[in-house]
Amino acid sequence: MPGAVVILAPPQVSKVKNLVILDNRTFAEFILERCEGLKVADGILNERAQAMNTRKYKHGLTLVEMLVVVTVIAILATMVIGIASLIDTQSKEKGVKSIFVLMEGALQEYHEFTGSFPQQPEKNFLNAPAHSETLYRELSSIPSSRDILEKISDSLIEIENKYGAAQTPPELYDPWGTALDYKYDILSDNFPELTSAGRDKKFGTADDINNR
Repeated sequence: MPGAVVILAPPQVSKVKNLVILDNRTFAEFILERCEGLKVADGILNERAQAMNTRKYKHGLTLVEMLVVVTVIAILATMVIGIASLIDTQSKEKGVKSIFVLMEGALQEYHEFTGSFPQQPEKNFLNAPAHSETLYRELSSIPSSRDILEKISDSLIEIENKYGAAQTPPELYDPWGTALDYKYDILSDNFPELTSAGRDKKFGTADDINNR
């Protein structure tokens, strides 16, 4: 009708699972908006995944670096142990030679007093402790020789007294803890022979040390 006023009813609102959809908007627009939201969410997830991969990669590098450090430390430790062992061996070899110098001095004093050296002709390293006892007993019987023996470290002299038996003469030992062997045959030797079993503690091997 001419002059009539038309009043439009307000758009109806329907609620579907907490999502508000206006009746005057197309369903296609609603779908497009939701798709845009999914794209944004997908982008965020991709960024997080990349960040996690980066952290894993960095963590892997740290493990490799740790392995390298451990390997270097192991190599250095091996070198230090080897050098320490070498220094220890050289020190003990010098100690043996020092003992020989003292023993030779004591033997010279014994020879000047008695006119001969202590007789011990047996060449048998298995009896080295007994040979060492013989030598110590004979040298201790001469005051001037005994004075020289007293300069030897007590750690290299062992006194045994087993099962309450009478105390036996002391034995002379090298720095590795093996009894020194002594040999002198008046018919074949010009001077007594003193022998250390060396580092391997076995007589008759390449690392034996003697005073000749």
